Amino acid sequence: MTDLRDKNRLVAALRALVAELAPAAIYAGDWEYIVQSQSGAYADLTPADRSIALPALPRVRFRGAPGVAGTVAVGCRVLVRFINSDPGRPYIAAVEGADGGGFVPVSLRVDASSIVRVGESAEDVELGDGAARVLRDGDAIAINVTGTVTAGGPSSGIVTAKGTILRDTAVAFVPGPPPTGYSRVKA
Repeated sequence: MTDLRDKNRLVAALRALVAELAPAAIYAGDWEYIVQSQSGAYADLTPADRSIALPALPRVRFRGAPGVAGTVAVGCRVLVRFINSDPGRPYIAAVEGADGGGFVPVSLRVDASSIVRVGESAEDVELGDGAARVLRDGDAIAINVTGTVTAGGPSSGIVTAKGTILRDTAVAFVPGPPPTGYSRVKA
């Protein structure tokens, strides 16, 4: 037990010496923090290892891929870096990996000014649990009309029908009434 106490005292003395001689040295590495709360692109963090003299950090900005923003779960572990070892310029450089409890974000937004490509060469692209597929221009569908079909619309050739989309080979099936509006998905 004495050896462990001596080692701990030696480590504490070395940390104090480094802190005295090079106070910014502690801010030169990657440090694990825990998310306490998040508002927009900013999170309030506490150090994961309380034995290291790192401060709690309010309003630390997430940095990542352009056009990607998300909300992580409280308790998620993140890696924090300090720009130019400046304790006043922290940022979140990474979020825990797939084996961590905070890997899946609460929400995620991906945006681009021109186009977002997902699985460009993939055979299948799954959204959510992958139970539904995107209908593509030219895909065959069957509509079981349960109501009346009436001619309508401002021009000839337009027919209004109420019904249910039925699965026809590899065509999408979504329970419930068809959604309204237009999809902006290109597949």
